[in-house]
Amino acid sequence: MRYKITTAAITILIVVIAILYFGVCRQGHKCGSYILQFIPSEYALPTLPNSCEPVRREFVQAKGNVCNTAPAIIPRKLWRARELEKSTLPPLCPDSFALHHTAMLSEPSKPIEGKMRGMQDFHMDNRGWEDVAYHFFIDANGYIAEGRRLSRRGDITTRPGSNVDISGLINISLEGDLTKEKPTQEQLKSLNHLLCWLSNTYQISASEIYGHNDYYPQTRCPGRLKGMLPGIREGVGEMLEQ
Repeated sequence: MRYKITTAAITILIVVIAILYFGVCRQGHKCGSYILQFIPSEYALPTLPNSCEPVRREFVQAKGNVCNTAPAIIPRKLWRARELEKSTLPPLCPDSFALHHTAMLSEPSKPIEGKMRGMQDFHMDNRGWEDVAYHFFIDANGYIAEGRRLSRRGDITTRPGSNVDISGLINISLEGDLTKEKPTQEQLKSLNHLLCWLSNTYQISASEIYGHNDYYPQTRCPGRLKGMLPGIREGVGEMLEQ
């Protein structure tokens, strides 16, 4: 017996999906992950500049290991980033990580696209930076968004006159004021996956994962995430060795 799908049935289905998405998912992101699964990822790692040393494959190569697979990353195009007329940012040769927090209380009910546009506007219009400072942002629901192009060096405050080398830092920021609240389990899960994938891709040791205040002691960033760094390094190291 064949069933004929009518225009009315399709319309009803679309309306139901819209009600669920905007009436339920957008309110608490309870089912946002299921919606995102239908959106193909357009994010691709940029080619390293010719000035960077060639990456030698020494870590995970076994099929099925999570460190071989990129997490779902919302690209700049999808959150409608402001495009730069001309980039003057120096190139980035990844060799370490700096973890940050936004220092503002998390708002899990707000869509990540709006958060990214607001962050970019603030960094460019108020801070005077050429682009959003971080290479990746992880919201309270664990969604990951592309920030600054990974081929370009990020912005990070350091001690004036210090000779600390930040030229190879990949900057990752978590949503929230982590001096007052803890990172969510969804954030930590996404952070570990992102770190092990990037570590494996660029051959960066898990020991090279730091907090912002390792480079600038005057800041409280990344808050409570700083005390979790030993466990994060250990966890990422174990994932790379599996």
